[in-house]
Amino acid sequence: MQNEKVQQAKEVSKQYLSYFLSVLARPYQTMKTVGEQHALNGMITMALIAILSSTYFLITFSRLDMEGVFIAGFIRPLLFTAVILIVAVILIYAVLKIEKVTFRPKTLVAQYGTLLVPAVPSLILANLFIFISFRFSIFFLVVSYVILFAGMNTVLFQHPLNRIKSAFDSMYTVLIANVVLLYILYRFLTSTIIGILGMMLSPFGRL
Repeated sequence: MQNEKVQQAKEVSKQYLSYFLSVLARPYQTMKTVGEQHALNGMITMALIAILSSTYFLITFSRLDMEGVFIAGFIRPLLFTAVILIVAVILIYAVLKIEKVTFRPKTLVAQYGTLLVPAVPSLILANLFIFISFRFSIFFLVVSYVILFAGMNTVLFQHPLNRIKSAFDSMYTVLIANVVLLYILYRFLTSTIIGILGMMLSPFGRL
């Protein structure tokens, strides 16, 4: 059983690597052709983004030589990034439901995950540039989060919105979705920074 699970993990890794490399060249074109069978690849991409973004904050704050930075510098960013990604998928789902567009939830995950693939190398570069140029590392981090927003909007506008006469125009439903995601990202950044500042100012640390 153990060998079988290891073999399955290897197969998934090989399939994902092949998928990743093909998507990286043409994410938008690939997004238009993916189906439910690619939902797992989308979830793997989201997991990588959550891990890499939290690794970025862990490395950054670890250079401050503080104890107990793992919770505030890794676990908290990991959870918040996971929440941001989940909320983005929920917002896509909600807007399409409001617009009464027919879709498959797993396909949404596959589409959004496909468009998020470029965020993975961007976060890898952000982590590497911490040791070379902090300015460039911030740039690549910002690019990765911009991709989260761009991906959500691209998936939404891939579907035929505003097909019915409703109380709100499609522009406003999409705008509300962006504001909600932006607010959550704002709370994530402020919570992480305040947590680290609390650890710096308190002799006992602060989670």
